[in-house]
Amino acid sequence: MRYRGGIFWLGDSVAVPPAIGCMDSPIGQVRRFYDHWLGFSTVMKLGFDDEKMESKSRKEYNKSVRKLALALMVKQQDNRVIDMMEWRRKKGVLMAFYL
Repeated sequence: MRYRGGIFWLGDSVAVPPAIGCMDSPIGQVRRFYDHWLGFSTVMKLGFDDEKMESKSRKEYNKSVRKLALALMVKQQDNRVIDMMEWRRKKGVLMAFYL
């Protein structure tokens, strides 16, 4: 494992997913965790010899994983996110940290 560009890497193309953290984690860490999983993209080979078919299948696979919306469901119930949204609402801050 090595550190490059602010991210730990397992190999040339596989980043170590950010930790979910705890209730005291800085909001930046929380945000990196959800950004990673909400933007999921597989690096595994799907077994097609045709590059075009491989690419199309990978896109479909990524889309189906994101559709499961597990990360979004967890994010919507994460008290750290809810607290940040409430703080921003009270302060009148634009909702850059989406739900």
